[in-house]
Amino acid sequence: MTNEQRLIDGALRAWKFNEERIDKFFGPLSEEQLQQEIMAGRNRLIYLWGHIAAVNDALFPLLGLGPKRYPDLDTMFLKNPDRTVSEIYSGRRVAAAADEINRGLWTAFTQWTPDEWLQKHTTVSSARSTTLSTMRACSQPSPSRTTPTTSFMISFRPI
Repeated sequence: MTNEQRLIDGALRAWKFNEERIDKFFGPLSEEQLQQEIMAGRNRLIYLWGHIAAVNDALFPLLGLGPKRYPDLDTMFLKNPDRTVSEIYSGRRVAAAADEINRGLWTAFTQWTPDEWLQKHTTVSSARSTTLSTMRACSQPSPSRTTPTTSFMISFRPI
């Protein structure tokens, strides 16, 4: 297994682990429980779950996988604060949307080649694309060594 494949495997395992944790936490809750605030005066659980689903849905266009599957989630759970939209999805509807979104993303993620994993997403500038190319080049085995080395440049600055 190459270094790139190890990184991809780790990313896939982390994605699946977090997806399952979210499902295990929110899935068993009743509609009444989903209406509870996480703290007095804070967002409700249904809002948090919908927010996670909406952010994941936004990955489709960001990663060049097509349009959002549930664009109405943005109005309900991203663009507006909790309780400002008169009608939002029920827990059952959020669960169904999240499941479809996650299955679609998982299908795409598991079919990507290592080169596709390292391609820039749709909002990366040319300068950031150069960094990705550098990362790819640095992950290749060094011809001057007998063992492969991996070094990555990671920048946490906004694009």
